[in-house]
Amino acid sequence: MPGHTFPQAFPAICTPKQRRFRSLAIHPTTNEKDASSVNFGLNSICLSLRVDVKEGAKGEGWFSMTGAVADWRRTAFWVAGGLSVLLLAAVLAFALRPTVPQTGFYAVNLSSYYNARLTNSTLEPMNRNSPNYLVGFPSGLNKFGGVVFDVRGILQLCNKDAARWRIRYPEKVEGIKIGRPFKLIHLLHGVGLAERENAAVAVLVLHYEDGATRSIPILYGLHVRDWMQPETENPYQPGVVWIGSNPMAKQAGLRLRVYKTTLENPLPNIPVKRLDYVSTLSKCAPFLLGLSVE
Repeated sequence: MPGHTFPQAFPAICTPKQRRFRSLAIHPTTNEKDASSVNFGLNSICLSLRVDVKEGAKGEGWFSMTGAVADWRRTAFWVAGGLSVLLLAAVLAFALRPTVPQTGFYAVNLSSYYNARLTNSTLEPMNRNSPNYLVGFPSGLNKFGGVVFDVRGILQLCNKDAARWRIRYPEKVEGIKIGRPFKLIHLLHGVGLAERENAAVAVLVLHYEDGATRSIPILYGLHVRDWMQPETENPYQPGVVWIGSNPMAKQAGLRLRVYKTTLENPLPNIPVKRLDYVSTLSKCAPFLLGLSVE
């Protein structure tokens, strides 16, 4: 844009003599010696300019684009320009933000319902003093078994022998908000201790907008197993989406396992307002890490 004139652009880098001018021409340039690089806070954008200053009468503190612009107009011009740059930065930051690819999954945020952190030893027996946590488990938005989950903690329930554990957890957590219809519900979960095959270890109670309720059982062996398994056990059991360790598991020669279970919604066309996660008080202590609907 050779020949276009602008108000005083860079007072901080001009000498007093250079500030006394009537016009300032800005030209695109590739000459490194003539260029002044201006970084607007956008890491990948840099504007290189060559500044040509034409001196005016001594003592003048302003100049005009057309020959007669007052100080307040010059100030308004640069305020507007600065706001435009900030707006551009905000738009670019939003456009370039990291996101999870769009899918048909809705990852429920369980932050209001968690009762333990991944660093807490939720299933530590009274007679043991060895950390039994999920420190190595990936937190945040991640895919497990092709499903997006938002993991920020542990929703731990008790079993029939609540006195066995150092920390006493509730039998159920109610009112987990969903607010939409769905066909499938995906659980990222596990249980402490074993049960007989096909025994119900937990129940999901769905509350629909029309007042109806439905219960979906979570069965041992079919949907989930003890989260601690021998290292020699087949790591590719159905539903296993993560294998890890912790001090207590190492001490016992075991490995940790987290499972993904997919269940069908009995009334897929009716929005589910909320659901409850309930222990059946079996031998198993169930826990939930993530919940997604599809």
